[in-house]
Amino acid sequence: MQFIDTRHMEEVLCENPFVANAECYKTQEGHVAIRLEQRKPVLYVLSTSGDRYFVDSEGEILPHTRLTGNLLVATGTMTRQYASRRLAPIARYIAGDRFWSEQTEQLNVLPDGTLELVPRVGDHIVSLGAPVGIKHKLDRLMKFYKYGLSQAGWDRYERISVEFDNQIICKKKKSRS
Repeated sequence: MQFIDTRHMEEVLCENPFVANAECYKTQEGHVAIRLEQRKPVLYVLSTSGDRYFVDSEGEILPHTRLTGNLLVATGTMTRQYASRRLAPIARYIAGDRFWSEQTEQLNVLPDGTLELVPRVGDHIVSLGAPVGIKHKLDRLMKFYKYGLSQAGWDRYERISVEFDNQIICKKKKSRS
C-alpha cells in the first residue's frame, strides 16, 4: 500500500476526456477506493468539415467513438467553439425536457449560423433562427403543436418557423395531384 500513489492515479484518470473528476484514496481496511465522475455527452456533432465529436452538458468537447447512443445529433456548418458555446446549452435544455428529448432528432446548423430542428414526429422542419431564446421559441412551438397541429394534422406543413417573436410562420406542403 505504501507504494500506491493515489494522487498520481487521479491525475492519470483525469487525462481521459470522458472522466470529469476522479477521487482516489486508501481505506483503513487496506483497499484502494476510486470514485469517477463521467462526462455525459448531450450532443453528437457531424460537421460538414468531416469533424465528428461529442459535446457534454458543460460544453466540453469529447472525442468521437463508435458508440453514439440515443443522443441529439447536430449537423451542418460549425466550429468546435460554436458547438461548445452555442449548441451545448440548447442540447442540455432539450435533454432535460422529457417532451423535447423524445421529439427532437437533429439540429442542423446552416452556413449563416441559424438553426433548424428536425423532429421525430411529423414531416416538417422547424426554423429556429439564431441560437438565442431557444426556450421561448420551443415554448411557442409546443403551444402550436398542442393547439394548431393537433387540429390541422402533423403532416400538413413542410416548414414551421418560430424564428421571430410573436409569430409562427408555416409553409404548407404542395398538394399532390
